[in-house]
Amino acid sequence: MSERPPKTGQSKFAERKPLIALQRSIIPACDFPDFETFERLIRETADVEGVGAYKIGIELVNPFGLIEVVRRAREYTDRPIIFDQQK
Repeated sequence: MSERPPKTGQSKFAERKPLIALQRSIIPACDFPDFETFERLIRETADVEGVGAYKIGIELVNPFGLIEVVRRAREYTDRPIIFDQQK
């Protein structure tokens, strides 16, 4: 039987950094049916102070795939990408 590490009073989740570095931020919704509009929005807001992340939806992911959407976003920003699959 293996020994368990001693409890420290905090869960492993308490040690994680927040997903978004800013306490208050803007998260543009990138619910576009095409890459042109998506890339333009990210390109034009990548250096805007206060943008904490980008939300992508099914409109982009269904036709192009999640990996390709994130790859394109990474060409302009390293901010978090939040996938909202609900509709």
